[in-house]
Amino acid sequence: MCYAFEITRIAALPNAGLAVFDGKLIEGCVTTDSIAELVHGNHHVPLHVKGVILELANNQCNILSLTVELGQEALAIAAVGDRLICA
Repeated sequence: MCYAFEITRIAALPNAGLAVFDGKLIEGCVTTDSIAELVHGNHHVPLHVKGVILELANNQCNILSLTVELGQEALAIAAVGDRLICA
């Protein structure tokens, strides 16, 4: 499934072994257990999206939280404003 997601907040949950990317879906549909690329400047680093949490606000469903496992290379450079893309 193709999608583009913009990160608006990053949080780590070390006891759970997870990080959470809050953000907005720009296009497409994010699915659980997908492989995306973190786009950080000129860097494109693969990232495994473990889970997707949908937040409904004003009947819009483009507010998402994505969970990713800690220890992935992309987490070292991820920043607010970066995008996750999946072709």
